[in-house]
Amino acid sequence: MNNNDAFSSLISTLFTGQGDQPAYAADYSNRDSGLIYTANAKTAPGAKESMKMDFRHADRADAQKLNVILWKDAMGDAPVPPMLKQHSKKSAKDDED
Repeated sequence: MNNNDAFSSLISTLFTGQGDQPAYAADYSNRDSGLIYTANAKTAPGAKESMKMDFRHADRADAQKLNVILWKDAMGDAPVPPMLKQHSKKSAKDDED
């Protein structure tokens, strides 16, 4: 928890009243138009490299390689900052779930 949580308004007022709120209507327009499925195209920068990574468990993918792939996807041909190319060493205290 942080200050954003501490200073946020209470939501309890949303759950009071007669209980006659209209039913929730989901917006399926992006799903139906196929837009949501274009985010991870097989031709995207780094797609071949990232398909070889293990995302079935947290922190199994090589963070340095993934950071470079994400940078290139977002920034195109802009040079990759040196800090993204550095390997970070895991300490003995890192969680290995």
